[in-house]
Amino acid sequence: MKLGRKVCHGAVALVLILPFGVVAHAATQGAGPIYRITKLGEPGYTWSAGYGINDEGIVVGAASFQNQRIQAHLWNPGGAGTALPAFEGNVFGESRAQAISNTGVAVGNAFDANMDQIPVFWIEGSIVDAGLPRGPGYGGGEAASISRNGRYVTGTLTDRTWDSSFTTETVSERMFLLTDGRAIDVHGPTGSYGARAVDVNSSGVVIGTYLTLGGSGHTQSFRWENGTLMDLTPPFITDSQSVQVMAINDQGLVAGIVLDDAGTTRPFVVDEAGNFQFLDLPELADRGGFVSDLNEAGLILGGYYQQTGWTEIADRHRGTLRLPIIEARGGIWRDGEFFGLEDISDAAEEGWSAISPMAVNGSGQIAGFGMIDSQMHAFLLTPVPEPSTAFLTGGGIAILVLSMRARVARTRIVAVAG
Repeated sequence: MKLGRKVCHGAVALVLILPFGVVAHAATQGAGPIYRITKLGEPGYTWSAGYGINDEGIVVGAASFQNQRIQAHLWNPGGAGTALPAFEGNVFGESRAQAISNTGVAVGNAFDANMDQIPVFWIEGSIVDAGLPRGPGYGGGEAASISRNGRYVTGTLTDRTWDSSFTTETVSERMFLLTDGRAIDVHGPTGSYGARAVDVNSSGVVIGTYLTLGGSGHTQSFRWENGTLMDLTPPFITDSQSVQVMAINDQGLVAGIVLDDAGTTRPFVVDEAGNFQFLDLPELADRGGFVSDLNEAGLILGGYYQQTGWTEIADRHRGTLRLPIIEARGGIWRDGEFFGLEDISDAAEEGWSAISPMAVNGSGQIAGFGMIDSQMHAFLLTPVPEPSTAFLTGGGIAILVLSMRARVARTRIVAVAG
């Protein structure tokens, strides 16, 4: 039910990277914000990002103190944070916490004393190796997600092998599901490669992605439950289009995007029966949209892209390149309607920009990162007035519609050619 630093492949990667750090912002007017923002972290930290959140409002992610190594962190709802422990002997390696359960167990990745990146847990202030087997070609791994009830953990291990002449490298992924002290192999569809586990819910249902063979190499997605695979590629998708799932909630609802032939992304949700529904986007969304997480109440995080013009950049190899200027605006969908986070929070008033929502909990609190004082930092958005969650009901939306005001201020970015 949460998004960490999910991995995607091919053309999808460019699109998914865009919203992180480039979200436009606008001020809230009228009746006041529906969300209030809290900066997470202590003085002296020069970079931080929130990736996951549990129902107590505890946020996990990563942070850097005085531009030193990036280390996994945990923040309480008031904003105070602490660095999660690393392995002894891990002097230079980074660590990141991707998700946290309602039992307080955080998962992610860290480098051990041998400088191997491995899947780990943080339990009661201690770091624990997930204990998965590593072969001679081990190339790293991570725990991508933990279920809300703390019973299931999923992630991916990577193996790298060379042929006898050391001219060709083969990279393969092994997905896993950890539960009740057991490690279960999760396999992608037959004939696929590059499979990665993305998220898991409290019933042990895993969603993930894989690359197709046959020359196309496009990203497709699957759902795995008790050894049974369900392809999440809708029948109307062509071989040249990609499907990237991003999150699953405890009701089995999955959110993701479709990348069409024109390079436009369309956010969608799909239920356990395989019924797809595209999410409505504002008229300004001429470059599509994205999703990052959803909760059990059906609140969906994401946003949309808008092209606002063109710019020219000099390239020493290809001459002058004409590239689009794109805005990305983060927001939420509730009951099928989209609301921009910059319109319903006090983030702009507090000096924030480039708001990037990453994870949402059961009460609608949102974790992510954005720019403030020329630095990127983790944040927590909390519905107001606390502890009311009126916005999460139909009546709350009616109030929101009456109070929202738009502003034309935007953050501009330039798409970088590959």
